[in-house]
Amino acid sequence: MTEIVASYAFTSRLIDRGLSVKARMDELTTQVATGRIGDGYGDLKGGARLSVDIRAELARRETFSRQIDLAGARLETMQTTLERIGTLAQDLSAKALNMVTTGSNSVDAVAEQARMALREVASLMNTQGGGAYLFAGTDAANAPVPNADSILTSGFFLQIEAEVATLALGNGATVLANTLTIASSNTAGTTPFSTFLSNPMPAGGLDEPRLSIPADDGTRVTYGLRANANGAAVSPTTPATTGSFVRDVLRGLAVLASFTNTSTGLEPDFSQVTTEIAISLQSAGRALEDERASLGVAERRLTAARERHDTLTLTLNRQVSGIEDAPMEETISRLEQVRTQLQANYSLIGSVREFSLINFI
Repeated sequence: MTEIVASYAFTSRLIDRGLSVKARMDELTTQVATGRIGDGYGDLKGGARLSVDIRAELARRETFSRQIDLAGARLETMQTTLERIGTLAQDLSAKALNMVTTGSNSVDAVAEQARMALREVASLMNTQGGGAYLFAGTDAANAPVPNADSILTSGFFLQIEAEVATLALGNGATVLANTLTIASSNTAGTTPFSTFLSNPMPAGGLDEPRLSIPADDGTRVTYGLRANANGAAVSPTTPATTGSFVRDVLRGLAVLASFTNTSTGLEPDFSQVTTEIAISLQSAGRALEDERASLGVAERRLTAARERHDTLTLTLNRQVSGIEDAPMEETISRLEQVRTQLQANYSLIGSVREFSLINFI
């Protein structure tokens, strides 16, 4: 009887051992399937703290990278938009000069092209990227030119048109000065720009800092550009400027769009106004290109920062892998050993179960 009791106790120990070996085999099987030591930090034992720290750093780097990617996409769209505005300004400038010097372009034809370009530039200022208006400053949910589609019936255009209509012998300089004042205005009903962009802080964003993003620890990259103000570029003071290349372009196009064939009889003032407007458009185009160059510098800084984050992220991921990933060759070898142990344990349990009470009688 004593032998039977001992046999039962031995069998119980074998079963317990078998369950322990089975659990170890299941753990190793999961590691082989997933490539990871375990699902929780508790499975990492001494490496848990280091894994937490590295993953926190990875999350920071990923945040930087996402911000850089978003800003980079916006910058690319901004560059394309500004390039198109520059093309329109240079094209209308050339047509205006040809109209004065060679008479190869009719006033009505240039005026119609200027009206089309004016509508396009106003719409381009409302370009969006990533769900935000790119030239609206911090008021990115609202259009910087609220009524871009109806710019030709706006107070801005109608006032310039009325001023151009006053052109007469001897007042060309006055028309130029008055249209410059209109284009420089931030007064509601005159400016085509939003209330936010036309009012100073804190109620508005007329003088707010340009948008920037943290590209790395202690490093910010400025890239924002408001529709009614230059960013890094400085508009040349000759000919007279509003200080904003976009305002100068809108003013130039609006003046050209306001001419009629009867304007050509008002010489030399017609030529004076047309020539200065053409030169102003060229000057605005140069300031625009300076702005694009500055934005290009921002793009390169963001690209360099993104590459640094990518390199560091790769290193950090390798460190995490060294802590969290199961060594495959070793794990597979252990799995085979444990499987052999489990089979041997099952065989031993089976042989013990063959004993019965009759064997001891």
